Amino acid sequence: MRIDQLIEKVMDGYHATIFAYGQTGAGKTFTMDGFNYMMNGKQGKVVIDRSERASWGIIPRAISYLYERISKGAASKVRNYIVYCSYLQIYNEKIYDLLNSSSLQADPSSPGLKLRYKDGSFTVENLYAFECRSEDDVHALLQFGPVSYTHLTLPTICSV
Repeated sequence: MRIDQLIEKVMDGYHATIFAYGQTGAGKTFTMDGFNYMMNGKQGKVVIDRSERASWGIIPRAISYLYERISKGAASKVRNYIVYCSYLQIYNEKIYDLLNSSSLQADPSSPGLKLRYKDGSFTVENLYAFECRSEDDVHALLQFGPVSYTHLTLPTICSV
């Protein structure tokens, strides 16, 4: 299924997850985000270059299409949408919240977050979720994710 088709299903109220897995160095991160990561000065802040739209990966393309569809829906006043964003990574069979720096600073031997099945759907306990009113809000969170972890590789999973 194409990304735009998944987003259409999300707009209809279904859940969709895009999951990348594979060996280290196989290109999961680049496939998912397509960003060039740069270190910025002494602060060690990760800067994401979004200027090359042609090289965008799955996540930024999905975000762009989602907000495109939301703006069309808002113009027709058919529905109201609220977008929440969470950003997690599964690494060594543990789930990490990339938007919660305190959970990532914990001991690497910690069990990570718990995956639960309740009322017909899976949830990750204590996973941060932020309301995002624009594409830029989501991209700000995406930029925070890589900065916040200390013992993990770059993110390999994002749920829309």
